[in-house]
Amino acid sequence: GSLYYMLDDFNHNHEHAVIAGSGGIRYSSTHRVAREGQGTWQYIRDKMRAFSSGAADFDLGKGIVTAADLSSRKTKDKLVSHVRAQQNLMAEIEFEWLRQWFVQGKKHASLHPYWNGPIGILCDSYSELERASSKIMDVLKITSKNGPEETHVTEDLFDVLIESFSKISKVRRSWRERYRDPIFGRIPEDERPFSCPCLEREETENLDLVVSQIRQWRSAFVAVTSEEHVNAGGEPEAKKRKKSKKWKSGSLTKKESKQRAS
Repeated sequence: GSLYYMLDDFNHNHEHAVIAGSGGIRYSSTHRVAREGQGTWQYIRDKMRAFSSGAADFDLGKGIVTAADLSSRKTKDKLVSHVRAQQNLMAEIEFEWLRQWFVQGKKHASLHPYWNGPIGILCDSYSELERASSKIMDVLKITSKNGPEETHVTEDLFDVLIESFSKISKVRRSWRERYRDPIFGRIPEDERPFSCPCLEREETENLDLVVSQIRQWRSAFVAVTSEEHVNAGGEPEAKKRKKSKKWKSGSLTKKESKQRAS
């Protein structure tokens, strides 16, 4: 028989099979070894279901956690963790599933009809998560003017969206570069990328402007909450001046502030 050795780390995550028939024809196949537990339809389906079942504990339209058995600090932390998980799930669906599917063209989709159903479910889930993001944005806008009264909003919630949207914007730019690859102009039209219905708005949305807006809201939120503490405590002028400096840097996330300080 023949001996095959695949260079670099190809052997670690690929397998090569050769089938030799009685007629002297040999068929060979090199295929990637699938990761168990991730990258499968069952994995992402169960992840979406688990997130949806946990979402019942939150009213994102009001920026509150409806579970009553948590202390105030833990309640706020739980809301932040939930929104972070929601943003991570949106990014995973968009970049690991939807874009990977639609970039391969309509011919590929027609050759794999089984996946049309799951992709439709993923689109619906993505749209639902997007609506949840809009609710969070509305709450952040309101609390930037009125403060966190009757909500569980903190600076950390602003930070989650600033960091998530900044990362998503960067990855989308790399995808746009990929779509501009000249190779797509030299292959049949049905093998070129086609649009995903639930991502059409994302193609024209400028997330960098959205991030800039959230930073302004964060700065206003810090100013409002700091002013409430000053008024309530009757702090002296020296402390008020210290507060004013905090207001000016309120557009930075906590991580960015630490990096600047170091």
